[in-house]
Formats: sequence, structure tokens, C-alpha cells
Amino acid sequence: TNFVCSGTSADPTNIAAAIAALPAWGGTLHLSGTCLLNAGGTEQIAIPANKNMTIDCGSWGTLLLEPSTVGATNDMFRIIGPNVGSRISNCYMVPQSGTPGRYGIRFDGTGGEINSVIIDHVYIAGPFGSAAIEADGSGNAQGTPDQTTIQNSILTGGFLCPNCGDAVRLINNSIYGAGYSVDASFQLGASTFVLSYNDISGGGGVHLGTNTVAPKISGNEIETEPGFTGSNGAALDLDGASGNLIYDRSEERRVGKECRSR
Repeated sequence: TNFVCSGTSADPTNIAAAIAALPAWGGTLHLSGTCLLNAGGTEQIAIPANKNMTIDCGSWGTLLLEPSTVGATNDMFRIIGPNVGSRISNCYMVPQSGTPGRYGIRFDGTGGEINSVIIDHVYIAGPFGSAAIEADGSGNAQGTPDQTTIQNSILTGGFLCPNCGDAVRLINNSIYGAGYSVDASFQLGASTFVLSYNDISGGGGVHLGTNTVAPKISGNEIETEPGFTGSNGAALDLDGASGNLIYDRSEERRVGKECRSR
């Protein structure tokens, strides 16, 4: 399904109608033009529970624009669990002015597991009111998300994941902004978080917290720029409460503060 945005306040309603018109199992929605996303409620664009779908903007020439009037609990995208195999790609998300809304993309695992999702080649230019991408909810005790990849993207405001599941992967991204580049803790029993080949310069550094087990961190450029505070003063803070930490420092390029583990 192709949808050309009008650049008016009708865009959120019309996008929701286009998603609802897709088959119950899902499908692909191609967005183009300038989309003025000024809806109230909890999100501008929702990927519904149990609907496996792709939202593709074609290129960063498609503009998802959020005005300053959008409230502080409103997210641009909300992926609602249970959801398996959905994808968001090639979208450019930016505030019209100020820091409206909350997250660029939210994984909402309150109602079930979110698995095998791909976020690819998105530019969350922000900053919005909080992190570029956030994930929350138990995901049916699997963590949120799990088996999910975020890649080839620019993330202003970083990645916040207080209850990640297995094999969450951040690969080939540019991650920056005033707060954490990555702040992740994990569902008990989850493992194998991958942070590889990213350009990381967020002022709060990288923090891997509770239940961190067997993360793989390699090939990143981690920089400390003016105003850097870090996580416990470190660019990379491995703070796992249990399990083994696997980290090959020989593969890492770091400019600035030391790494810290405990």
C-alpha cells in the first residue's frame, strides 16, 4: 500500500486508516512526502499487536515531522506486542521545533512478546522529549524486545531498554545526544546483547546494568565530547549483576574516558 502524506493534520488519521486496511496478518505500507504528525494520545503511528508489517519511507526524503504541540507522553512510532517480524525502515523523524513528544520509536511489550523486529536506516534527528528508541514491558517474560536488530541508523538521544530480551543487536549506528548512548538492563535469563561497529558519542556513555550476561561489544568508535559525564564516569560501564561479561577490548577504538566493569 502506498500513502502520500499531505503535510496536514489529517495525516495521522489517514495513516492509521491505511494500516487498518491492510490484511489482518499485516503487509507493507510505503510512506512518502511530508507527514505532519500531530495526533494526541500515546503515539502518532501504531503497529498493532499481531500485525506483522513493514513501514518503509523509501528514503530520508520522506519527512516525519512532529510539531511542538505534541505532548510529553506521545511517541512517533509504537510497536505493540505481541508482534513478530515487523520492520521500520528509511524514515527521517524530526521535531518541527523544540523537543516535542517522548520517543522516536517505542517497543511496547506490555501485552506480549516483541520478537525479530528490524529497525533499519532510520534517522531520528530529534532530540525528542526523551530517547530515540525505548523498549519496555515484560514481553511475556521474554524481555522487550528480543531477537531484534537496530542497524544503519542515526539515533539522537540513544537507546533505552530497561528489560531487554535475548540477542538484541545494535550494529552500524551513529548514536549521540545529551543522555546515555545506550542504557540497557535485561530480563533474567536473557543474554548476548550485541553492540558492534557503532559511532558512539552520547554524553552519558554506555551502561549495561542488571542481569547483563555475555554481551558482545566490538568495533565501536566511542568518543567523549565536551560536556561528557559518562556512566559512573566511564564511557563504557559494564555493571551486570550476574553472568559472564565477554568483551574483546583489542577490537575497540576508544577516545576519552576508561572503561569500567564490576
